[in-house]
Amino acid sequence: MKLPRDCSGLELANKLLVLGYEVSRQTGSHIRLTTQQNGEHHITIPQHNPLKVGTFSAVLNDVAKHFLITRDDLIMRLRAKFIQPNEITMIFNFYKLIGKQVTQCFTLFNTLILLKQSLCQI
Repeated sequence: MKLPRDCSGLELANKLLVLGYEVSRQTGSHIRLTTQQNGEHHITIPQHNPLKVGTFSAVLNDVAKHFLITRDDLIMRLRAKFIQPNEITMIFNFYKLIGKQVTQCFTLFNTLILLKQSLCQI
């Protein structure tokens, strides 16, 4: 799966918080995250904007290896935990385009959130 090219180190650190990582310390522009899930694991992420693709890939590979999943599964889990504002706009515009009521749009949106949460349980 192709990696996003515009992800910052801070964004990645925030997304990893949902997997049980916590910020244990920060030294300069490097953030140290630690998790106790599936055994203790530490990861250091540079707070660069954007992260270099190789650095981003190495962090994801390390986290995926710790959780015994593939990198693609990890990416899907991280993406599914967050519904981006542009996704909300796309859903809303799609339903306006086909003439559905706004309430049906929000019902679909809430269903999408519940589906993403249920599929991404770790």
